[in-house]
Amino acid sequence: EISARIVEAGIGQWSGEAEADDKTLIVRGQANLIENSTAAEDLERIRKLLHLMGIRVQSVDVHKSLKDDATELKFLVRIPVETDLNELYEGLKSLGRIDRIELKEKF
Repeated sequence: EISARIVEAGIGQWSGEAEADDKTLIVRGQANLIENSTAAEDLERIRKLLHLMGIRVQSVDVHKSLKDDATELKFLVRIPVETDLNELYEGLKSLGRIDRIELKEKF
């Protein structure tokens, strides 16, 4: 299994109890992908807003464009049913520097 090899290589570890079904694999060293301090600040501001709204971040993908030096952040989150999506949208837009917000439902 890939996750077992990541742990054996020393670049990841499991969080939660060893026998739990809901444990999470945490891969270390990924913060170094965000060299742009503005992107790192944006990431932290978005995380704080989501936390305040009771939305847990499951993962963050960072895509760096070599062409125009842009950084794209993609968040995988679980949004509670009772969350006001308009409030979430307005909160994210108020942070500035966000070009696009895309919500996708998966069941």
